[in-house]
Amino acid sequence: MRRVCTATLVHYEHTDREQVARPWRSAVVKSVRENYMAEKFPNFMGFITERVKGGGFLVGDSPTIADCALIPALDRFSCGSVDHVPADCMEAFPEVVAYVQRFMALAEVAAYYDALGGPVAPGGFEIKA
Repeated sequence: MRRVCTATLVHYEHTDREQVARPWRSAVVKSVRENYMAEKFPNFMGFITERVKGGGFLVGDSPTIADCALIPALDRFSCGSVDHVPADCMEAFPEVVAYVQRFMALAEVAAYYDALGGPVAPGGFEIKA
């Protein structure tokens, strides 16, 4: 049976579950993630940059469920815990970093993370009030 697995927004294919546990999996994951970061990630960030430039959110001046869905994925890219994805990968996209910081600074979001015990959200995006 052919399956498609997701590994941090990066897809790789295998033919059965047993193959995933084999040692070559690490090489496959490394190759796929490095390829994604080199070829597709800049396009993804470019699309987001176009949507959020000028200080807005994905679909206007106010956050929507689309922003709530995207922020965790962006956070995951910069968290430093995903093999073969540099934690500083978003530094080349300052508009996107500013967008994440705008979202994290929303009163409700900041209150949520304050309740978790810290001024910094997972992934290292500093909350700026």
